[in-house]
Amino acid sequence: MEANSLSAVIEMVRHTQLTTLLPSNIAHNYDELVAITLAPSLLQRTAVLLQRKGAYQSAATKAFVALAHEVCSNTVESKALFFK
Repeated sequence: MEANSLSAVIEMVRHTQLTTLLPSNIAHNYDELVAITLAPSLLQRTAVLLQRKGAYQSAATKAFVALAHEVCSNTVESKALFFK
């Protein structure tokens, strides 16, 4: 499930049986939620830019994608996958 705001995700967790993965510093701000430590903490994050095939790209979107490609190509450990 995707939500556009952190508060929406937190509300879904508070009022349903859903869980989420958040940085621990965010989880500790809510007394009614419990943070379960994952051990060992070997999480790696892989991010992708994803959009519908043939979708319109504004100038801002094109600039952001170009910048993301540039940043990823300058990062030695980066393994990014971009869909167009």
